[in-house]
This record gives sequence, C-alpha cells and structure tokens, in this order.
Amino acid sequence: MQTLSLALASARARTLQAIPSWLLAALTAAPFPLLVLAVWTVAVAVRAQYLTDIPRYTDEINEILPAFDIVRGTRFPLMSGPKHLGALFDYVLAGAMFVFGRSPDLPRTVVFVTGLLTMLLAYGYARSLAGRWAGLLAAALLAVSAPHVLLSSRVAWSASLTPLLGLGAAWALDRALSQRRPWLLVVAGFLAGLALQAHPSFAALLPGFAIFVLFSARRLIRQPQTYLAGVAFVAAFSNVLLYNWQSGLGGVRSVNQQYPGEGLGGSVYVQNFWAPVHGLLLTLASAVDATRLPSITDPFVVFVGALSLLALVVVARRVTSLPLLVVLSAVLLLPLVHDKFDPPLKARYLMPLVPLIHVAMAVFLVRAVRQSVWRHAVALGMVLVVLVGSFGSLVRYESTMLAADCTNRPQRAFIAELERQSRPDEWILLDEGVLPPAERLGYLTLLELSSKRVGETSLQRQGARTELDERSSYLTAVSDGKAVQVFEKQRLPLLPQTVAAVHPALREPGADGRRPMQGIGLYRVTTEGAALLYHDAAPGCGDLRTN
Repeated sequence: MQTLSLALASARARTLQAIPSWLLAALTAAPFPLLVLAVWTVAVAVRAQYLTDIPRYTDEINEILPAFDIVRGTRFPLMSGPKHLGALFDYVLAGAMFVFGRSPDLPRTVVFVTGLLTMLLAYGYARSLAGRWAGLLAAALLAVSAPHVLLSSRVAWSASLTPLLGLGAAWALDRALSQRRPWLLVVAGFLAGLALQAHPSFAALLPGFAIFVLFSARRLIRQPQTYLAGVAFVAAFSNVLLYNWQSGLGGVRSVNQQYPGEGLGGSVYVQNFWAPVHGLLLTLASAVDATRLPSITDPFVVFVGALSLLALVVVARRVTSLPLLVVLSAVLLLPLVHDKFDPPLKARYLMPLVPLIHVAMAVFLVRAVRQSVWRHAVALGMVLVVLVGSFGSLVRYESTMLAADCTNRPQRAFIAELERQSRPDEWILLDEGVLPPAERLGYLTLLELSSKRVGETSLQRQGARTELDERSSYLTAVSDGKAVQVFEKQRLPLLPQTVAAVHPALREPGADGRRPMQGIGLYRVTTEGAALLYHDAAPGCGDLRTN
C-alpha cells in the first residue's frame, strides 16, 4: 500500500511538472476571480431586475424636486425637500441629470450605483482586515441582503447614501489607526459629516466613532490631523448648520412635521428600547415578508443574530473594536428618535450598520477557517446558510409582490396612457384628497421626471370648476369613490364613456352608503363635464405589507 501511495504521488508530481508554470499559476488563481465575477454578477442582477418596480414609489419625489431647481440654475438649496435632510442627495442627482438628462428611472439608477459602491467598500474594508477572502465574503453577504437590495440600492432617498458614506468613514478611521496614516482622519471626518446631512439618524452612530478614537487611537488625539478631521466634519455638515441658524432650528420643526404625533426623546426611551434590536435582527436576516410580520424567534433570524453578535465580539477583541462600538452606540441611541425599524423601508435608520456587521462577520469566519479543517467546514456551512437564506427571502418577497401586481407597473401603465391622451400644453392636475397616497406619489414622480406640465391642486369644493377659469381643459386622476363628489356636485357631469360597461364611478353604493374607492380613473375635464379616458380597476397592494 505504501509503495502504491508513493507511486501515485510520484505520478502526480510528474504531471504537475509537465504543466507549464504559467498555466499552473492561472489554474491555482482561477477560483477567486471566478467567485468575484459570480458575486458581482449576482449583485448587479438582483438589484437591476426590478429596480424601477419593487418597492413601489414612496415619497421619493419630495427629495428629488430640489434637484430640478439646481439643474435649471434657479435655486441652490441648503436643504432637501424635507428640511431635516441636507441637500447632498439633490446635488448628486442634479449632477446625474446634467450628464444623462431627466428621466423617471434616473434617481433609482443613482441609488443602484451607490449600492454597488457600498459593496466595493465592504470588500476593501474586510480585505484590509483579513485578506481577500474576507473581502469577497463581505461583498457576497451584502450582495444578497434583501434590505440592502430593496432599500439602499433602489429607493431614491437621501438616507440610501448613509451605508456608503458611513462605511467609508469607518474604513478610513480604521486605516488611520492600523497603518498610522493620520491624514485619513480628515477623510473619515468629512465622510461622517456627509452621512449626517444625508440623514440625521446617523448621529446615533457618531459616539461609537468617537469612543473608538479615544480608547483605541489615543495617540492620534495629539496629531493636528485629528482637529482637521473635526473641521472637515463641520464643513461637510455646514449647509445644515447654516440653514438651522438662519431658520431658527427649522430642521427640528421638519422632524416634527415628518413624524406628527410620535413621541421622541427621553420620555419614550424605555418604551422604544428594544425596537432597534428587533429591527436590526430582522434586517440582518433579510426577514422581509409581504404577507406577515416576521418574528425574531424564527430559527434563521436567531441564527444570523447570534452569528453577528459573536462576530462583532470576537473581531472587537482580536482585530478592531470599531464595528461593535458603532453598533452599540446606534442601538442605544436610536430609541430616542424613532420607534419602528423593521425592514424593508423602516430599516433605513439601521442600514449604515449592515455593511459594518457584514464586514465583521466575514473577518470572523475567514479567521476561524485558518485554525483547523473542521472549523473550515463549519464556517463554510454557516456562509452557505446565510447566503441561501437571505437570497431566498429576497426572491420570495419579490415573487409575492409580482404575483399581486404590487409594483410600479400599474402606475407606469396609467402614466403611459395619460401621456398618450394628453394634448399639447395640456396641464395635468393632481389632488392628494381624491387619490390614495401611494398612487399620487407614484404618478407625481413619473410625471415630474418626464418633464410634463404637472401641478398639485385641490379639486374639491368648486376647485375642479375653478381650474377651468384658467384653462380650457386639463387631465386628472380621481378615485372611483370621489368622482361624483368632485365632478357632478360641481355641475361637471360624468360624460358617456366606452372604457367600461358601467361607469366605474357610478356603481351602486355599499351597505355604508359609500361608493367603492378601489379604482382610479383618468379624466379629461372641460366645461362640458368629465370624460373617462382610462381606468385602473385594482390599484394598490390589498392586504400586503409594504412597510
């Protein structure tokens, strides 16, 4: 038997010697580039596939409109539409519009690119801590993270920039310490300031950065670059500071308007204490479900949560404490400012933590692999469980939305028909009082980004007729249950139509005496009355959870 083993080993050695050295080197190195290609292919594919359709449009248009003024050169705002957000995102969008022109898909395409850049930073950060395999794993974890795909790579919010900027700040700070490059402190300070103006909830992470500098990089405090980092931070946030000084804390008033009726501050801290932990566990486990509220006791959620905590603690002891400190800072302070953090959309307050935790998880698993063969097998099994579980959750969520037509496709079809029916220079008027909020925001987003003549008005209480004093006709969208009230009570009869057998707005009232609201009609309004041009019989998502 020993003779046979020696013969096989000798044959193998001769075979390897017969292979050219360049080919042998290529074969040895091939798996890693192929895996990198596979990860990036999956990342691009899952983000691009339903980029413009899932999730449905939210209030994105409120953070997009200021970019139009920047492009026209009529106004250069300090703040975005919501006055608690800096205008950083609007200037990024305006730059994209200068290059590519205005289009309905451009804002989400910009966020798509920033999502991929966040993956690139996750790769670089993890690689700097534990080598290229850690970098690849961190990128792979982020590639299939359902909240990162659905929210931070698709929804055109300013908050979608915080994972990119926050991770960049963390990596720069860590390298400033580990490689004794104090000038990177200035980069970290500037990126942290940009992240704070992208969304004020990033302030909850800042004490973690500060504690890391005080305890892990104490020698840097004596460096002049540390104070320059503070200057860079203030400079990156200066537009927000200037606006609040000019407006008498207008940003604070904006928060109260954005979240009316919600208690904020120390009085509700205990009540909200576990909310960030609950949301973070669901977010890390990609627990997005349109049919039910996921539970943190689900086995996969428990597994991912335990693995994340173990990774943060071990990496803090052996490599870097920055991810753990930032996560602790966030979960301890976020209860002061909000009470809901569940994915997909409410997780925007937690998304800066997700890439950091994935970096820690990747570093932990790769370091564990180096210690023994059985740990190699266990770590590989854990990686596969997390990747397959996260990707499966994303696919199920998107499949549910597609099956229920809970996408932006109906809204796109409605606007396409509106554009086909519109006359030259004809105005399109929308009233938030006669449309469901989601549909109104979707229509407004598509119309504004298509450069149409669109305005917001009140069509009720003689408003529909008053608009005819200024124009001969206009197009509008009205829910079925509101059409009679809007038109016929203002002596604008519902004209004969051929869209449906029975006019959708004239169906029999229900037991409560109210007409069904479910459909939305496209109308041309003239002094003769309101003519139905198109009808969406089933807008909305029914009982599905869209968060």
